[in-house]
Amino acid sequence: MAAGRVENPMLGRTLHKVTLYLILVNLGLVAGFGLRMSVLGFCAFMLTGALLVSYQLVITRLMYLEARRSNDGYLIYPVILAGLGLALLLLLSVIGD
Repeated sequence: MAAGRVENPMLGRTLHKVTLYLILVNLGLVAGFGLRMSVLGFCAFMLTGALLVSYQLVITRLMYLEARRSNDGYLIYPVILAGLGLALLLLLSVIGD
């Protein structure tokens, strides 16, 4: 019997829901960036790209912890897809100019 270990199933479900919403927001942000990156100025493009990359790193770390905690390994795939899409968009914008 583990001493000091208290499990709250309601907190786990809430965290899971928040994680799912963060994945959807991540996909939407990357898609919106892809649609609007041609009209952004250099400073706005760099700031938005840096913020998206940092958000991607945070969501990747959260997904790693969430998938390790439970059997939700399938949640990693949309995060990886969004990360690859963001990398492709940034690479294409650098090559295109």
